[in-house]
Amino acid sequence: YTAGSTGRPRGAVATHLAQAGAALDARYRAAASALERGGIPGMGAAPVIPVTLPFFRLAAFGDFYGAMAAGGTLVLTEAEAEGEGEGEAEGEAGTEGAGGTEGAEGTAYNIDATPVTEVRIVAPSGSGDPLPDGATGELWLRGQPLLRGYWRDPGATAEAFSDGWFRTGDLAVRREGRVTVVGRAQAADRPEAADRP
Repeated sequence: YTAGSTGRPRGAVATHLAQAGAALDARYRAAASALERGGIPGMGAAPVIPVTLPFFRLAAFGDFYGAMAAGGTLVLTEAEAEGEGEGEAEGEAGTEGAGGTEGAEGTAYNIDATPVTEVRIVAPSGSGDPLPDGATGELWLRGQPLLRGYWRDPGATAEAFSDGWFRTGDLAVRREGRVTVVGRAQAADRPEAADRP
């Protein structure tokens, strides 16, 4: 289920193929990122993903699966305040990921935040026409790891898709192939959603 940060939680229906593809892609990207830094997987710098426990949802444990599958190490700290514990994996290369429940494992999951699914940044009006690099627009996604639709909610499914593209509702900008989410395209339906990162 989605977190419901902009409305009620919805069941995101993903196929087995989407889940398998997302898991394999995360492992591949984690291993390949070591090569991009000039190392050999298992012999060079292993990817590190700092995470905060407890997770909001159990499925989030998959978020660091790729790094561990490529030889990364799980480092637990006793830090309780934000920012404490930094530097405990000093010298390790970091990676970051982004994505929602609708994207199975994630949509950007590697060392330089380039997307792992097909991405289009479009005018917030919803025309679907791609914007040039550097322009802010709504983030649309298409690819194997995306949901098939919302469970028993054909209206929400129809609203979320346009010609095979999933409309995330996020505002984003792409520069030289790297995507940065900068906000939401629509106001949150619930007041408490504004406080969520």
